[in-house]
Amino acid sequence: MGEHILNYDSFVKMITRHAARLGVDVSFGKYVNVRTPDGEKSAGYFIQPDDVDSLLPYARKPIKKKRGSDPDQVDLIKGRGIIRVATKCQKTQWIHTLAHEYCHMLQWFRDDPLYTGEPEDNDYQLEFQTELEALALMSKYKLPLSMAQRWKDSRSYLARLAKNLDINTEE
Repeated sequence: MGEHILNYDSFVKMITRHAARLGVDVSFGKYVNVRTPDGEKSAGYFIQPDDVDSLLPYARKPIKKKRGSDPDQVDLIKGRGIIRVATKCQKTQWIHTLAHEYCHMLQWFRDDPLYTGEPEDNDYQLEFQTELEALALMSKYKLPLSMAQRWKDSRSYLARLAKNLDINTEE
């Protein structure tokens, strides 16, 4: 097998194509955060498609934005899923977020028990596993970024999450 070496554009294209095959659109916000459909601010998110409607060919028609609406709010296309990532940060950061959300999509697709389980019971474990998968993915494709910095950012994210969930990770 040959080495997998991708630049950022090729990595984004690979994820976008794979996501499209699974009924998921990839979208980028030009701000520091994107808003989830619930209105929460986030660096990125994944919403799975409806199982039945996502394969309909007309489901890809774009929805026109209403004048005066929040420019960073995305109208979901009925039946399709979405990976949405904020990009007003260092490229290495949003590429990491994209890899993370892509891994959530893969977990959904393979019916990963951590992904399909009760969220309040396994939020930390799911995010921990997703970070490991995202780091492995970025390493596999030898992206031009510092894996040491990506590991540091992952540890920082997981520490903040543990604090927010009031989880003791020192055990």
